Amino acid sequence: MCTSTLRQLLYSVALLGVLAATVHGVQLSHSVASSSAADIYHSTKARYNKGSESPEPYTWDSQFLVQLEIGTPPQLLDLVLDTGSSDLWVFSPQVPDWQKPGHNEYDPSLSSTSKPMPNATWAVRYGDGSTSQGNVVTDVVSVAGIPSLSQAVETATNVSIDFYGSPRADGIIGFGFSQRNKVKPQPQKTWFDNIKGTLKHGLFTLDLRHNDSSTLDIGFVDHSKHTGKVEYLPTSVTHQGAWGFNGTGFTVAGRQVDPPANSSVLCIADSGSSLMIIDDILLSTFYALVPAASYNATEQLWVFPCGAELPDFGVRLGDRFVATVPPSYLEFGQTGYDPDLCYGSLQSNAGLNLSIYGITFLKSLFVVFDDENSRLGFARKPLIA
Repeated sequence: MCTSTLRQLLYSVALLGVLAATVHGVQLSHSVASSSAADIYHSTKARYNKGSESPEPYTWDSQFLVQLEIGTPPQLLDLVLDTGSSDLWVFSPQVPDWQKPGHNEYDPSLSSTSKPMPNATWAVRYGDGSTSQGNVVTDVVSVAGIPSLSQAVETATNVSIDFYGSPRADGIIGFGFSQRNKVKPQPQKTWFDNIKGTLKHGLFTLDLRHNDSSTLDIGFVDHSKHTGKVEYLPTSVTHQGAWGFNGTGFTVAGRQVDPPANSSVLCIADSGSSLMIIDDILLSTFYALVPAASYNATEQLWVFPCGAELPDFGVRLGDRFVATVPPSYLEFGQTGYDPDLCYGSLQSNAGLNLSIYGITFLKSLFVVFDDENSRLGFARKPLIA
């Protein structure tokens, strides 16, 4: 998920009621119709599974939600699509009543296929300080019509305000690597790890869109969704089980900027984070070109006049490919204390030897998360301003 500076931003916005003011009401769509998860499984055993889902955004594209079917009969929940974590957790009846408004719950007692996992517990503290914890059951979980028949479902008994204060997000589904799973005493496999053996290709792709329909494709690459070739980079799974990759350089306003001396350019492709969290030297170079930009030391966030003329920001991937984030994506949204000021989509990593490349970056590209070949693929696509 997000780093602390970003969560402070989203938390302060939530307190002001901004995120609550515009909540989507669109039902997520499946490309594969089904009567039950078990029926799908038995009817598709002889062929490979694949499917598509249409993630829906929060305000300002701060998160993207996918719909899950959990249990028998299916209970529908909208979960944050998070490539930066590895737990599937949901609101449950055990969450205190005052944390429940605006959220759907998964109730294991209403599912004929749920089974308790004795003595199993979980507790997650994300890099931003947000927390959730609870118990564990197994049940049928389907995404895009693809079922995991005995999936560990982490049922929350308590969540922090970052979660119960964010309407419509009923939990998180992690698409990171299973080694990062937080269930004890035995970590559990992610949903994707459990179903990837049923796919012809053990991968998924994200085509996140700014103010437009997005897609999560599972088990195949739809080449009509990108232009040019896909640039593949080896992924590092050693950094906390996340989708890590190495950038090789940066550009601001089309001009090359050298990485800070002795710093790492290890990046995490994280769809659970909204912004890009990068080195301060890059921020200084970028915001020096933005009129009246300033650093708010209280919130630890960069701000500037809304509608300011912004340069683009690029990341060099491999030898030749430069992934460019357009200026229109680099203004995140209004501050809560001055409607004439906006937060930037580039913020500080506070000296961490790591950069988080969240939705701001991911929606600028077509991205292939290729587990089968331990690599990440990036390609250009037509962008919407």
